[in-house]
Parts: sequence; C-alpha cells; structure tokens
Amino acid sequence: MQGAEDAALHKDLKLPNAQLIIRKGYHKVVDSYCAFEEADRETATYLAGYLKERGIKTVFVTGLATDFCVA
Repeated sequence: MQGAEDAALHKDLKLPNAQLIIRKGYHKVVDSYCAFEEADRETATYLAGYLKERGIKTVFVTGLATDFCVA
C-alpha cells in the first residue's frame, strides 16, 4: 500500500548511481505493471525518453513479483 512502511525501499539498499526511481501505482483505480506506461495506456512514466536521452543501455529492475513487476 502506497505510503506504508512495507512499500518503502529497504533502508540498507545502496543506490550510489541511481538518478531516477519511478514509483508506480498512484492511481487508485488503475493497476500499473509496465515501467513505461500506466495500465490506462495514456499516462506515460517518461522512462523511455529518459533512457534514450541519456544513451542508457543497461538498467537494473527490481520488484516483488517477478511474474508481473520485474518480467
């Protein structure tokens, strides 16, 4: 649940090179699985543009459920 302690990044997680963290699931009536757009297929997360603009070719993705969040 958004805002809950369990939804936070782990306190011991080290992100020395992280410049962008995309948080999803802010629309109560829209499920969100894709890192590039919300499930309404209208709301972009801007991840694609961010990666392309910076020439980023390697991304590390994390999530709880590998069949949905990380796949």
